Amino acid sequence: MNAPLAHRVLGLTAAALLAQAGWAQQPVDPMAPLQEDANETLEAYIADLGLTDVLAAHLRQRLAGAKPEERGIAANELARLYTRMLSEARDGEARREIEALARGLLTEFPEADGAELRIDLAKATYLRAEEMAERFRLGLATESEKLEAVRILNDVTPQFNMVRERLSREVTGLESREKNVSPEEEPILRAALTDARRVRSLAAYYEGWSRYYLSLLTQTDAGLQDALVAFGVILNASNNSVPSLERLPKSTLKFEHVARSCMGVALCLAAQNDHDNAMRWLDQLNLVEDLPENVEKQMFSRRLIVLSMAQRWNNVEARVRRTRSIGTDGKPTPLSV
Repeated sequence: MNAPLAHRVLGLTAAALLAQAGWAQQPVDPMAPLQEDANETLEAYIADLGLTDVLAAHLRQRLAGAKPEERGIAANELARLYTRMLSEARDGEARREIEALARGLLTEFPEADGAELRIDLAKATYLRAEEMAERFRLGLATESEKLEAVRILNDVTPQFNMVRERLSREVTGLESREKNVSPEEEPILRAALTDARRVRSLAAYYEGWSRYYLSLLTQTDAGLQDALVAFGVILNASNNSVPSLERLPKSTLKFEHVARSCMGVALCLAAQNDHDNAMRWLDQLNLVEDLPENVEKQMFSRRLIVLSMAQRWNNVEARVRRTRSIGTDGKPTPLSV
């Protein structure tokens, strides 16, 4: 929905809602500032209708006229809405428009929290770099693709790191308050703590993989230790430490991001020439009964990577032989790429 149309719909919706509620004793100017309680009711009403474009236009208008002390709250509401809109966008052009609006918001209003929005924006470009890095591993990427992937990863890695470190401080603060919280405030604090941990895990996940792929593309071990520390946030490592199998909560491996983080640890260890421990992390995933399907599909290729880096070619050959199926002609079928 374009901006003029969104504003017209917004104005008509506001006028109708106010009239229906009995608030309007005289003709309503649909573009006039609304009172705070009317704003909240209107926003809930528009949200219930699923008119996210209209709601975004309303929040942008509200933010433009907000007092300095109100801007942070309004900007956070708009940041959360943009995050939702990005997750629901199915059209590439629509997503690019939302991304542009979101970047403009974070640039113009740095007081906006928008941690999850920053992750979502950085993730969009990270995924392109990940694809090019995997092509590089297979010898299929051009030199320009490799350089572009390195550029993207150098850009997004500090963003993920910044969010992770900020959320880690927030989690620490909330955990210290949890000890003395009143019964009335306890549900609110626990909800805030759960959300902070969730967003911190998101940032740590993408930071870990970004640092690993930078190491792969640049053929150095720079950043691998920091990648392990980032994965450790998800894998129950002690504060700012690398993860260990002893502290790993085995019951969480059914979650895809946790299982993928284990793979990330294995690849980082293999790149540091710690091949035995790398295989132990992959072996741990083999013990999971309900391993996510997407992770299970990658297990064979990740094992080949670790074994080939260790130059265990007999093991590579044995696994390939076991994996290849026999066709109707009685001959082994080729493996997929």
